[in-house]
Amino acid sequence: MMILSAICWGLGTVMSKMVLTYLPPLTVLVIQLAGSVTFLWAITLIQQPWKRVYWHQLALPTLLKLGFPGLLEPALSYSLGLTGLAMTTASNASLINATEPMMALGLAWVFLRERICFVLLILMGMAIGGVLLTVGVDVHLSVRLGIGDLLLVVGTFSGALYAVLSQAGVRIVNPVLLAAIQQSFGLIGVTLVWISFTQINVKTLTAINPVILAFIVVSGIIQYALAFWLYLQAIKTIRVSIAAQFLSLIPIFGVGGAYLFLGERLSLLQGLGMLLVVGAIVGIAQYQRQSQSDERNLLSTQHH
Repeated sequence: MMILSAICWGLGTVMSKMVLTYLPPLTVLVIQLAGSVTFLWAITLIQQPWKRVYWHQLALPTLLKLGFPGLLEPALSYSLGLTGLAMTTASNASLINATEPMMALGLAWVFLRERICFVLLILMGMAIGGVLLTVGVDVHLSVRLGIGDLLLVVGTFSGALYAVLSQAGVRIVNPVLLAAIQQSFGLIGVTLVWISFTQINVKTLTAINPVILAFIVVSGIIQYALAFWLYLQAIKTIRVSIAAQFLSLIPIFGVGGAYLFLGERLSLLQGLGMLLVVGAIVGIAQYQRQSQSDERNLLSTQHH
């Protein structure tokens, strides 16, 4: 599920890049989230008809608790990420984004008390190195952190915090309902930012080519609805600190998708980076299976 989630995020990014020549980033984000939220609520009601969703269990405090992570990601994370990207270099942005698994690992240790071993740290470092080679980070990085870099740091931290705080929600409601609630909050947050910083022209919006509009909606369903749904489903069975490391696969599918669909060139170093990431993820998956096996054996021993 985490691999499928990374595929959705990576390919969704490529699809978003394809439409950014037609509309501003925040406008694209609002349309994508609107399509994603509509899709998620439709699936929720198909899975659980209205009278069986047990809405009486979702009191306002619970609803706010479930929806708050959606303000972190996609609302805050993507809004700051898009704004920061326009104010800094692609190299700095790639380097900062590559630290999200590391941030999530630390936050999982602080908030969820998940143990971190040396092997996992080595594999994480290997994955980050592979990501930096894959996205082609230049060695001549800007030493000074500008406003754009700081916005990206906050946005990346928001994404890592979302990854950790969402685990409590999957214990209360099923993942598709949780994703629908979270992204409804996210859509509200992004729409407020969009209204505040974009000169909305209704005539321009209604003049959008229907084919392009449909493509943006589909990209939103892939990048947000499916990706977040799969992620929330995954963290029901694996630790957040492990799940976060699979995020390193996103640039692999993003660069691969750009090579296939946008005609972008793939260098030898990028290919090496991809192999490093895949190797690290295979190692992390093996580590996860071994950890689960050890936990089952320990429980079995305690039971006997």
